[in-house]
Amino acid sequence: MSACSSSDDSTKDGFDRKAFLNEAVVSVILPSIETFYDDVLTLDQHIQTLVENPNESSLVVAQNSWKTAYLSWQAVSILTIGPASTEGLRKSLFEEMGTFPVSEEKIEQRIESGSYNLSDFDRDARGLFTIEYLLFGKPNPFDQKSITFLKAVSADALSRIEEVKTAWNDQQITDFIENNGTDAGSSTSEYYNEYVKSFEVLKNFKIGLPLGLRPGQTQAEPKLVEAFYSKSMSLKGAKYHFEQIKTIWLGPENGIGFKGYLRTVSGGVALIESTENQFAVVDSVFSRFIVETEILSELVAENDERVISLHTELQRLTRYLKSELSSLIGIAITYSSSDGD
Repeated sequence: MSACSSSDDSTKDGFDRKAFLNEAVVSVILPSIETFYDDVLTLDQHIQTLVENPNESSLVVAQNSWKTAYLSWQAVSILTIGPASTEGLRKSLFEEMGTFPVSEEKIEQRIESGSYNLSDFDRDARGLFTIEYLLFGKPNPFDQKSITFLKAVSADALSRIEEVKTAWNDQQITDFIENNGTDAGSSTSEYYNEYVKSFEVLKNFKIGLPLGLRPGQTQAEPKLVEAFYSKSMSLKGAKYHFEQIKTIWLGPENGIGFKGYLRTVSGGVALIESTENQFAVVDSVFSRFIVETEILSELVAENDERVISLHTELQRLTRYLKSELSSLIGIAITYSSSDGD
């Protein structure tokens, strides 16, 4: 992690990408994974207690633990790279753990059958949001079959994040930092692409999808918000997600982020100003919500103009984070993007 020498070609364009990638691992990726692992471990322990003592008190404790894990998930889900990326039939940690909306039908079928494979293609019937449904969305959360399934899904979630945490070993860290080019297979490209893709998840799926603004939709679909069953957590999660987007762009604790990268390229200072101005606009929209209590699905159903404004301002931010930043730092968009931006 101290391999930040500028004696090689990682600084040939005036920016030390080794230092940038080291900062990404040390200050962003690993701390986020550690925090999320700890939160999921606590959640699993509280679910074990719920299984052993299925009552209202143990349910509330498990629900509160889920809320904590959900917020720490926002930071992890932005950068599911390296050991958390897609490998063979296994999809990225984001898809395996964070697929939403869940399929109530599939979940209930699994509960009723008592037989299920948590490594199949039905990612909308496992992971963090299946746990949410079982804790918040069931009329009778203490049903024995439901409790049994909850225990299995929780153990599966813990196993997945533990696997990623363990896989980020010293060699993996070194390889990530040393792969410091800007080509499609480089760590710099992977880091940037996952960052922008996560921003578009916030804009297109956490906000745009429930508003009915995605291709093929003809009307708003409030139930498609992330964290639908835990009510006010949807809006809180979206805001926290946006805070993580800003943190990575700025650089954690004034470290080296994409802002620092832009300072070294022609046209970068102007893009910094434009991006920060639009960040401030999005922040101002979020400030108009009562994030602690307002429920995003209800606001969507009411056609609340603040939600529409939030999507509009996120859309305006896209050009700065995606098109212009990509162009100035010379990294191509490599993921499938149908936004038309």
